[in-house]
Amino acid sequence: MTIIHVNRQHIGMNAKDGGNRPVYTIKTDDGRTLYGREVQINGPSKLVYSGDQLRCGARAWIETSSDFTVIDPMTFQEARCATS
Repeated sequence: MTIIHVNRQHIGMNAKDGGNRPVYTIKTDDGRTLYGREVQINGPSKLVYSGDQLRCGARAWIETSSDFTVIDPMTFQEARCATS
């Protein structure tokens, strides 16, 4: 199961310094975490809000077992420094 959520910290940092950090965090079922500005889900998915939160603090997210494509994928370090 892959979980995709909006990264509020990156949105706030972009607003503050004019950066262009990717605002989607993608946590894959094999333990990888990717960041992207756009995610295409190629099949069924589910929007989830249960009142609970993920370890990262997200309270709403998308779950999918479908293949997906991350546009301009980045690592954590690359995402934090993205300014253009």
